[in-house]
Amino acid sequence: MKFWGISAVVCCLVMDLFVGHHLVSQTYSGYSIVKTNNFTIIAWQNHCIYKGKPSTVTISPDAQSVAWVEDRLVGHITVDSAGDPVYAGTLYMAHAGSQPLLIPKLNSSRGYEFPAEDPDIGVVYHPNQLKWDSTSRYLYFTTIPWPTRAMLWQITPGSTTPRGIVPLWDYRLLKNWHGTDWVEAYETNYTEPPVCRDWTTTYIYTPEEMASANYVHPSRKSRISKDWPQ
Repeated sequence: MKFWGISAVVCCLVMDLFVGHHLVSQTYSGYSIVKTNNFTIIAWQNHCIYKGKPSTVTISPDAQSVAWVEDRLVGHITVDSAGDPVYAGTLYMAHAGSQPLLIPKLNSSRGYEFPAEDPDIGVVYHPNQLKWDSTSRYLYFTTIPWPTRAMLWQITPGSTTPRGIVPLWDYRLLKNWHGTDWVEAYETNYTEPPVCRDWTTTYIYTPEEMASANYVHPSRKSRISKDWPQ
């Protein structure tokens, strides 16, 4: 009876083992990931909840949440006489064994308005740079809703409404020993010709600043090299 109680995903793992070429997560009390050459399996306590080809997949530190992005081709854009493909993305999240939730793109958040998509010039919604807060309370990700600026987002597991933090290009999470992580985001500033130079300014956002209904300029900032450690 115990044999027949083995989940379908475990059977898949056994079959793949004989074929070879797969990587298995060591976490079985929560979410785990199996990658083969052809597809990815996401499982909750060894029960398959998703099988496909996500461009990105990440599990929270406590293994109680998982998020992934599926890409789709929406057009081509001509750059240097080459027709480069343009991909849009869809973000999904699952928490504590629940059904996967689609995280919809928003037209506005915290005072920011976002333009309509235009694949012909590369303006599409594409979640990337997924990072979990060290306490597993938040997932952060970026999108590029218009050509020259990115948007940093925060979302709570189980929610379908992300919160726009700031339109900055890159970010990292800073461990806060008294609670959830702080977020350090940076942008590059440029001077106009004929004297051209650039520098990087970083802004550190506290949980309180990120939780405000509208954007609040952070009180902490610094200037650093663009080649900052990750």
